[in-house]
Amino acid sequence: TDAVLSALQRAREGQSDEPLIVYVAGHGEGAAAPRDNFVALWGDDFLTVADLATALDHQPNEDEGHGDQDGTARELALVMTTCFSGGFSELAFAQADPTRGPARGRCGLFATTWDRVASGCDSNPDRQAQESYSIHFLNALRGRSRGGEEILAAIDLDGDGRVSLAEAHAHMRSASRSFSVPTSTSERWLRHLALTKGLVAGDTKDGGPVEERAVAVALGRALGLTNAAAARTERERLRALLEGRERELAELREAVDEAFGELRIALLARWPVLEDPYHPLYARTLADERDALLDFLATSPAAQAFDEADAELHSAQLALEDMQMDAARVERLVRAHDSLALAIALEQRGGPD
Repeated sequence: TDAVLSALQRAREGQSDEPLIVYVAGHGEGAAAPRDNFVALWGDDFLTVADLATALDHQPNEDEGHGDQDGTARELALVMTTCFSGGFSELAFAQADPTRGPARGRCGLFATTWDRVASGCDSNPDRQAQESYSIHFLNALRGRSRGGEEILAAIDLDGDGRVSLAEAHAHMRSASRSFSVPTSTSERWLRHLALTKGLVAGDTKDGGPVEERAVAVALGRALGLTNAAAARTERERLRALLEGRERELAELREAVDEAFGELRIALLARWPVLEDPYHPLYARTLADERDALLDFLATSPAAQAFDEADAELHSAQLALEDMQMDAARVERLVRAHDSLALAIALEQRGGPD
């Protein structure tokens, strides 16, 4: 942890008009509170949200209630692709503590929310089928789709001839068919204001961040959900279906465990030494009875019952993953509508927030 923070501090030294971009791709873990989430480091070490926030707060300013970089450190843009990376959206606040007010000189984009795993950390062995955050985000920075096609004009939302981090983030949210639900420090800040300062979402006909509007339009068109109300209704429908599917999956897992237990009993009734790999006859039994064992595992009623239960579980898991992907896309759509409405309301209110 100390080595990472020291390297980060050195990289931020000196003046620059461009922010320091820190890209974190690795393994993340969740905790009971977002500020306690962390990314794994070498040597069984880890970096928590709170640790990073404290290091970035060059000098906490108790009077003003926020971190003060005193103009000597480069601004920082953090991009994280790890599971539970949304916990790092607490970097919007000094010391990752909302009660201490907003932090200065940093922002972040995250592959998923603080309480969700990220796509890419999945069981699909076909890596060419990946729809994770990185593959969309990094291709978008090159002005390309996930498959490498040129799409600069479509994702360069401000027409400046280049793709910003925020535009790449928006493209991933619109295009990815994965179960990730990306977020950002801006999204966290808007919801903090809604919770603590009465910011109320209003009309979204005009204004607001072009990235949020682009996500709302693109996903709304793709999903056939033309407004925020329709998106929320669909989200609730999918949540109810997911709860039912997850209960079914739990029952199927129990059935697989029971079938495996029956298979184990039948196997050991015929070859009891196989229960103990240290038994002196274990290796000899495997060698001498190889053909009989393979025939048993292929034809016995207990083995067939286990295979059928396992196949049913696998099929249900694939169906659940498809539904989770659908639900994630709808969740992204709802969040885009909410962020757009809150950002417009904040623009209209004005003030330091």
